[in-house]
Amino acid sequence: MVALAVIAGMWVAAWAVTWVRVLLRVIGPTNWLDTYIHTRRGMRWGLAICWPAAVACAMAGHLIEVSGTRGEYATWQILLWALLWYDALKLARMGVVSVVLLIRARFRKWHQAREWRQARSARREAERPGVEDALGGT
Repeated sequence: MVALAVIAGMWVAAWAVTWVRVLLRVIGPTNWLDTYIHTRRGMRWGLAICWPAAVACAMAGHLIEVSGTRGEYATWQILLWALLWYDALKLARMGVVSVVLLIRARFRKWHQAREWRQARSARREAERPGVEDALGGT
């Protein structure tokens, strides 16, 4: 009975995590970028996408510094900076991961092409008539 309760609890937890992930993908624009970067077509844009977020984070930090005296920062500025900082780090992480995934995909493609070329040359060697056949067959 305990095992059944544990299995049911794990199923409910997995279901809840799935819905949280789906909800976050629907809500957050950077999650859309994260999803796009995970595709084969979007892998090459991983590092290019993280730079604008880092620049926006730096600009928000500069805005906080120049807006009044020390300690009198507006809460919305700090929240904006924190959001941009989080997004910049998330996209930078995905940028590095996308480079690794792209290298892995290119290596797999190269390896498959190499195996295909070897198999093709082996088939051609097997189909090529031998020296004995060219001389009239011995």
